[in-house]
Amino acid sequence: MKTLENKLLEAIHALGFEQYQNKSSYPDYNTQGNLKGRTPYASPETLKYFKAKIQRGTHSANGFYFVMMESLPHPDYDMKRVKRVRVFNIFGWIVSDDGLIFTNGAKADQAFNDLVKLYGQPEALEEVKQAISDRVGRDGKALDRAIEALA
Repeated sequence: MKTLENKLLEAIHALGFEQYQNKSSYPDYNTQGNLKGRTPYASPETLKYFKAKIQRGTHSANGFYFVMMESLPHPDYDMKRVKRVRVFNIFGWIVSDDGLIFTNGAKADQAFNDLVKLYGQPEALEEVKQAISDRVGRDGKALDRAIEALA
């Protein structure tokens, strides 16, 4: 009998995606390598435009989510840098964007660790299943393969 995780893996493979994984011990290369082709959020051009730097990046829930922490100029005070944590689902869509900006590095680290744990819970796989359903609705060619894998 297939577990939900195995069904989700088959579905994302049918849609042409792979799980997130550790591609480098350097946070910027790891994040860019994982998000490349899914979202331009961490591309070198985007980071340069927003004067942002990737501080940390890792996968969660066996590669179904990717959590990153970035450093960027404070919206009001350009000389001060702040940190922001983002979570991306398997398709590169931002799923956790509550607008929290941290001026304290320890609080940002705690938020990063909390989100890695939160999206590592079994309940997070239900969100992946919903994201696959949403994606299938947009991509008619992969509909049959993904539905068959989820069955």
